[in-house]
Amino acid sequence: MALFERTRRTAFAVSFASFIAAIGVPASGAVRDLPDVYTPGVTVPVLITVDAPPGATVAAMEDAPPPGWVVSIISISDSGSFDAQTGKVKWGLFFAPSIPSILSYNVAPPANAPAPACFVGTVSFGGADTPMAGDSCITVAIPALSGWGLAVTGALLLTSATLVLRRGRNHETRRMIPGAAPVSRWP
Repeated sequence: MALFERTRRTAFAVSFASFIAAIGVPASGAVRDLPDVYTPGVTVPVLITVDAPPGATVAAMEDAPPPGWVVSIISISDSGSFDAQTGKVKWGLFFAPSIPSILSYNVAPPANAPAPACFVGTVSFGGADTPMAGDSCITVAIPALSGWGLAVTGALLLTSATLVLRRGRNHETRRMIPGAAPVSRWP
C-alpha cells in the first residue's frame, strides 16, 4: 500500500508542476508587474517580485524600460542604479540571505511613446540568467472626453433623449416633410 501512496503523490506532484509550467508561473525567478495602460508623461510604477530558488547564494537583476522612457533615479529600490549607457535599471549583487523579494522603480513615458511599449529584463541566480516573467508590454490609455468635448457630447445625448421621450409620450409630435403627407395623423 505504501508504494501505491508514493506513486499517487508523485503523480500529483508531476501533474501540479505541469499545470504551473502551463500557466506560465515560474518556479523561481522574477516576475514583472505593470499597469494595464499608460498615459504619456505620467509616471508608471514597475514592480518586480523575486523568488530565489532554494540554495541560491548570489543574485542580480536588470530591467530595461522602452527606449526614450525616463527612469526616476530616486525611485529605484534596494540600492539599484540606472545605467544610462545600456538604458537598464540594475540591482545586485545580492548574497543570501539578503536577496530582496520585491524590487521597484518608476518610469515616465515620453509624449510620443509608441504603443505597445515593451520592457525586457533578466534575473541571474549564481550566474544562470533567466528572462523575467510576467508583464512585458503595456499599451497607451485611450484619452477620456474632457472639457468642451464632454460638454458637447452630454448636450447631444440629452437632446436625443428628450426627443425620444417627447415622441414616445406625445402623439401630437410629428415629422413634416415639405410637400409630403404627415408621417402620423392627429388622433
